[in-house]
Amino acid sequence: MKKVFALLLALLLALTVCAASGEEERTPGLYDLYSADGDTPVWLGNAVSLYDGILITAASNIPDGLRYLLISDGVYTWEAEAAAYDNAGLIMAILFDSDTQVPAAGIYQLDNSAALSAGCRVLTGDENLSRVNREVYSATSVTWRSASCLLLSLSGNAAPGALLLTADGKLAGMAVAEWGEGTDRYVFLSADGLYQSLSESLDVFTGQNPINPPEGLVITTDGNIVSFDWSGMTLPEKAIGEELYLIVADTMNRYLTYYRIDDETRLDMVLTPGRTYHSGIAASAESPSMVPDAYAVTVLPEAEKLTDYGFTSKVIALAEEPAEGLPANTLPTPVTEVTEELLRSGRAYFYSYTTYEVTETIDDVTLLITLTDPEGNNYRYLSGWIYDPSLMTDDRWAVSLEDTGLLSMLNDAGYPAGIYEIAMYIGGKLADSFTFELK
Repeated sequence: MKKVFALLLALLLALTVCAASGEEERTPGLYDLYSADGDTPVWLGNAVSLYDGILITAASNIPDGLRYLLISDGVYTWEAEAAAYDNAGLIMAILFDSDTQVPAAGIYQLDNSAALSAGCRVLTGDENLSRVNREVYSATSVTWRSASCLLLSLSGNAAPGALLLTADGKLAGMAVAEWGEGTDRYVFLSADGLYQSLSESLDVFTGQNPINPPEGLVITTDGNIVSFDWSGMTLPEKAIGEELYLIVADTMNRYLTYYRIDDETRLDMVLTPGRTYHSGIAASAESPSMVPDAYAVTVLPEAEKLTDYGFTSKVIALAEEPAEGLPANTLPTPVTEVTEELLRSGRAYFYSYTTYEVTETIDDVTLLITLTDPEGNNYRYLSGWIYDPSLMTDDRWAVSLEDTGLLSMLNDAGYPAGIYEIAMYIGGKLADSFTFELK
């Protein structure tokens, strides 16, 4: 596709997106995305155009490893020519050749005003090509994965890629995730966030942020279990004193995860759903401090809610151990307010009370507890989960946060003020989550 990307980038980063000739004759609307990898196209979700030839959609709409993506505006169909994620893995920018056929759907103008006006609504679609408007009951500005977002409560469900529209039809945000607490609550990337994310995505196309995946490194996913296989890869040469490392970096984290490679050729990791990871293999004499130039990108979709075996989470919270210690066979007491003093005390616990129904013990299940700080850093604690018939009506337990290691980096670097989220994933599905605020 013959596009002048530098000019395009300048146009897209302007606070006003100029309409093309004849734009007043075209009504802006949702595009539909389809996977064409199989014999029959499969609907994936919706996208929207800010400029002819460029779409944006929620990253969770696009499955990992997709080869052929079809685009429809309800009148014409195109095959996607290129696509790229933003740094946080919130959106994907998709390029298609609008020169061959001018889309029937028009483009949206962005509204980056700080406050939402009365009469705003959310437009969402589904696989039946329906278009439904939802009322916005409440809107709160939040920072999520270091991006400018809005937390909205709606009159009904919405799909990733749904649009937040002002009363005059301008685009004020896009749904990128469902909020873990409450019903019909969603995280929308704001107009300012869309500008930033789109800029990052376009950097890939303009060569400012090139992705050069390492040949032979095969990455597969099963839920949130990610398998790295480098058996077919020509490994980097080691200098004297150097070792080989597999480096896996959450793009929003300030720290790297790495493993020294000896004779093994494969590694499985349990990672956090809804995050984007860069991974590669490098030789280093010291602990690795950066991702190698050749890296692969893995985007894990948001987790499904856990409903297996009638699972119900009754309580998920932080709890506090008494200063004199816990008596035998007792659990710490959940707290109603979380403070930095509690987190640093060594007496803070993760507390869970759940119920389910099973007829036999099921113990080959992963348990992942994550903590995400206001700056988007995500910390993980991996353990195992057991569905036990003897506990299924009242399964209560707690684990010391000090033992999990979730707070070790925050204790050293300091606790930023803002909203923290703790989530529990069982078998890769979201069992429950909650948030707390440190002033």
